Amino acid sequence: MKMNKITYTLLLFFVISGGLFAQGEIEAYNFSRKNISGTARSMGMGGAFGALGGDQTGISINPAGIAVYRSSEIVGTFDLSNNTSKVGNLKESVTDRALSNLGFVGYFPLRSDAVPLVNFGFTHHRQKSFSRKISAVGAPNNSLLYYIADRVNKYNDENPNHLATPEKLWKTEDYNPFADSYPWLGVLAYNSYLIKESTNNAYIPFTDEAVRND
Repeated sequence: MKMNKITYTLLLFFVISGGLFAQGEIEAYNFSRKNISGTARSMGMGGAFGALGGDQTGISINPAGIAVYRSSEIVGTFDLSNNTSKVGNLKESVTDRALSNLGFVGYFPLRSDAVPLVNFGFTHHRQKSFSRKISAVGAPNNSLLYYIADRVNKYNDENPNHLATPEKLWKTEDYNPFADSYPWLGVLAYNSYLIKESTNNAYIPFTDEAVRND
């Protein structure tokens, strides 16, 4: 009976550990930076509110900023954002709704030369959101080389009087294709033997043949 309990306990730990994962540099980066959130005034200034006062967002950055208040204030800010990621036929959208900022500042004038006023405040400031992760899965059958070749082909379709022929893409001591308005990605790829001409000034990735520098 005791062995069964040990076995079940080890099995439970094994199942739980299957959903665990270590944090890497990407997660550390996500934790280290903050979202631009708060009141409309602070978001309009890109969150640069460390040296300014008179705003609810500043309480979480520089609490001394409430000293400039000359009246009491209650502020709430609702945040609604939508993030969409699309790659080919894959598309995912995430909508985030949250109370970005809610706070109160009380102003109490004392009419005294020593202590002319007393201000106090408290605020809720949503500085970070972890619900905006977008992921997409699929099996793309193309690479960046197909994209570069397609850019050159599209350029030739749109500019029949200024075709990007192999002679025009090839850089020599006497000719610089970058100065002749040709697609710079195509120029780099062709001179690096990453794309090649197929037929009628149409380009494809240079992946099936050995690279030759002669």
